[in-house]
Amino acid sequence: MTHAAAAITCARSRIAVVLLPLLSWAAPAFAQSDTPCSLPGSEDSAVEALCDLHDGLARFKLDGRWGALDRNGEVAIPPRFAELGHFDDGLAPARSGERWGYVDRQGRWVIAPAFEQAEAFSHGRASAKREGGHWGQIDRQGQWTIAADYGFIGPYNGHTAIALRQDGRSVMVNGQGMVVQRFPADTSVRYRPNDAGLYPMQRRREELLVNVDGRQFPMPKDTASRELRDALMIVRPPRDGERAPGPLRGAVDVQSRLQVPARFEILKDFRHGLAVARTPDGPGLGLVDTHGAFKLPERYQQLDDEPRGWYVGHTKDATDLIDRRGRVRQSIDCPNLDKVRVQGPADGPWAVLAGCGQSWVLRAGLRRPIRAAVAAPTVQADEDHLILSTRDTDSRSGADDIAMQVFDASGRLVFQSDGHRLEPAEGGVLDRIVLVARTQDTPRKGPRALPVALLSGDGRVGVLTSDYTLVTDPLWRADSTWGTYRPTLRGEVPEGPLPVQTEAGFGAIDADGQWIVAPRFRRLERFHHGLAEAIDEHRIPWIVDAQGHAVEPPPHFRHATAVAEGVMLGNDGQGALYRFTVSDAKLEHVNLPEGVRVRADAFHGGLASAKSGERYGLIDPHGRWRLPPRYDAPFQPRQNKAHQHIGWTSTVTYRDQDSRHRLHGWVDADGRQIVPPRYEELTYRAVDDTLRVNGPRAGVLSLQGQVLLPPRYEQVRALGDGWFAAWRPDWEGLVDAQGQVVAAPRDVDLSSAADIVPRVRYVQGQPQLIDLRGRVSTPQVPLQADEAAPGTWWPMRAHAGQDDVYTVFRDLGFKVRAVVPGKVDKWHRYSEGVIAFKPRLPTARAQVGLADSEGRVLGRYPFDLIASMHEGRAAFQQSSRDDDGELRFHFGYLDRQGRIAIPARFSGARPFNEGRAVVIARHNLGLADREGKVLAQGAWRCGREPVLIGENDRIVWPSNAPASCDTPPPHPQAQTR
Repeated sequence: MTHAAAAITCARSRIAVVLLPLLSWAAPAFAQSDTPCSLPGSEDSAVEALCDLHDGLARFKLDGRWGALDRNGEVAIPPRFAELGHFDDGLAPARSGERWGYVDRQGRWVIAPAFEQAEAFSHGRASAKREGGHWGQIDRQGQWTIAADYGFIGPYNGHTAIALRQDGRSVMVNGQGMVVQRFPADTSVRYRPNDAGLYPMQRRREELLVNVDGRQFPMPKDTASRELRDALMIVRPPRDGERAPGPLRGAVDVQSRLQVPARFEILKDFRHGLAVARTPDGPGLGLVDTHGAFKLPERYQQLDDEPRGWYVGHTKDATDLIDRRGRVRQSIDCPNLDKVRVQGPADGPWAVLAGCGQSWVLRAGLRRPIRAAVAAPTVQADEDHLILSTRDTDSRSGADDIAMQVFDASGRLVFQSDGHRLEPAEGGVLDRIVLVARTQDTPRKGPRALPVALLSGDGRVGVLTSDYTLVTDPLWRADSTWGTYRPTLRGEVPEGPLPVQTEAGFGAIDADGQWIVAPRFRRLERFHHGLAEAIDEHRIPWIVDAQGHAVEPPPHFRHATAVAEGVMLGNDGQGALYRFTVSDAKLEHVNLPEGVRVRADAFHGGLASAKSGERYGLIDPHGRWRLPPRYDAPFQPRQNKAHQHIGWTSTVTYRDQDSRHRLHGWVDADGRQIVPPRYEELTYRAVDDTLRVNGPRAGVLSLQGQVLLPPRYEQVRALGDGWFAAWRPDWEGLVDAQGQVVAAPRDVDLSSAADIVPRVRYVQGQPQLIDLRGRVSTPQVPLQADEAAPGTWWPMRAHAGQDDVYTVFRDLGFKVRAVVPGKVDKWHRYSEGVIAFKPRLPTARAQVGLADSEGRVLGRYPFDLIASMHEGRAAFQQSSRDDDGELRFHFGYLDRQGRIAIPARFSGARPFNEGRAVVIARHNLGLADREGKVLAQGAWRCGREPVLIGENDRIVWPSNAPASCDTPPPHPQAQTR
């Protein structure tokens, strides 16, 4: 054995040491990344990096330095550079020390290292950065052809280059450095063109103020508030010469014109022409108008904007109640007058303040505050009434306190207790009161009207009638349903008559306390649509109407639900649906369509979501389809703030390969389709009665389907008065090498220079194709396709999830070009006329296949996967487990006919480039030819020194490597590698 062979044998034993760490890596060493020098699994290679062949040379990194191999695996440039870029036009950027220059194919300096940074040559020019300066371009002699005046400059295309000015603006310059095109300030242009020679340009994301009438303005800069009130927004303009928001606040209009000078340390949102403000030297808070003039001096320690139309100002000794014109309407000698929580709608018109043994009532529209007589009240309110009652009858603060007071909408006191107690003539004390929730749909007169309030205490109950008279009866008892009439509880629109319990049983009274339903039932539920369910003492069910008539329903009548005036639906024991008309005690079987079953309590507003087969529709109480069953999910009912049923959201689904997506629409309360299912998201917003939609972009619709804001924004947010904050997404376009716009900026992704073509996106469930020129093809308006471009065909899987799955490839014009008998990932495209696929019902011997451009199967293989074809070779991966159960990966290459061109003998592989491929052979990076012969690879001489070896394990670098191993102490790296 020669000394050289002994040295390489040591290198081989060194390889054996690193076997287990490599096998512990479970992911495949299969590389198609955009970084042409990396390969997973090469962490222990003696060669640290080996790049794809480019311009006839493959760069490599050995022992921390960079060099280059030629296509035969010989060292063309010894590894002596700190960094080395790829070759173009026979030159490559290289770094020695801290400076960059350019070397030729032998590694000789052609342009001395004098630059801070350098890029590769292109068409005889290279971008370089002057030391301590900016970017320009040089020629092959190192002379500046474009002065170094730019923040960056992209590669020269033979005519022009894209440059970034120092102010951040993109321009296009010619070979002499003259600007031939200036792009808008909000637009940036990519430095490198796509495969069609066009430069992607991007119009940056922008926040806008948009009105439903179509007006649109840029969002004011330096905003200090996210609200628009009185058509003004609060801003913090920067100081002169600065960019950051300044310390002082002012206000601008929707066109960003300054209306209130920025002279306030505090400036809150305007409301009805006034805003809380304080100057830097002001003694306190005051009120300013929309011109910035103080309407109320800065004298308050605290000044609260009460949304009900008032301001509440606190000084050291008093509290002032201030109207919307800035006038003090009441000054109270109490600095701690605090707001009391109101039980009722959150946006109701009432507010109550209490403190220092007194309470005050505020309401929107009242000219003056109202002094109340309940000192520490519990408060209930709705639109029509306000009720104050004492929190604890045993802890009143004074002899003048009143147990309860009731005010109407005009602020008039309509009822109050006499002194500390509310004692009816029949005796007892009524110390609890419940305000009855009434909406605009609740009847105000007749048997279905409700009283204003319900009172109870000491085992007695009473009602406050519509004319504010207290009516009690010693025989009445409170019903458990009374609590459901509170304004704070959500539910159906309340209506009368009111269930009341007596010793004789349950009955119901009208708003004046008169019996409508005589007390004879063991149980009586709330009325809805003029009907209620009841059970008598013999446990026989009844249906009672609002006139007091009672009718016995048919046996087994379950889930009874009133769906219209005098009409109830119910199910029998087998689930069949019946309609019961109370007026004539008529029971009818509802003939539902075949196979349809629906519960009576599923009806909302006279309609119910029902399923027929696998589809859903809306059905009415007569069993007729209001909307035919053509939807893919149950309809979801929606209610407004007043608990009224206003409509339904509908849903359909579509497939994008293996993924299932949903689209939503809107159906009104009568079952009419207002908005077809076309949006990925559709949400009803009760706060402003609108529909927020998204898919692919956000917009706003009315409940009648009117487009208030077109769905073309990234995000929208309501500001009030018809204004929205809307974020326009990044829009992309394309320009050619002369700077002419080929595709105007719009909401289409054109940013990739060499990605999947065409791009496929789904808009409202329909596919759209975008080519490299930015053109959009749709099934309705298809583009003309290139007959000889299989690489532009795109896949659509059919029968996904089934045994007969297949993939259809269509061209840019949606014409079918090939059908592959199996699954193809949606991101994959034909490469050099072939495509890898997953066969139907795969087996251990047929896990992956290869098909040609006519869909013919070239072969099925026991491989894990097959990569794209490059230069007539497609890498494949095959896995197995060793005796210890560890997973091993092996890589080889197929040819275009599907034959194995290189057996699976590598442990990592990259695509071929210029007839060579980077592989991992014997756990070291190497360079292989088209027959799989490794021309050069890394190795460890004597287990510790990184070297390059060629054929017959000959050491080709370093050329002066010792021919033998003298067994010196092992290198520290040998312990870990």
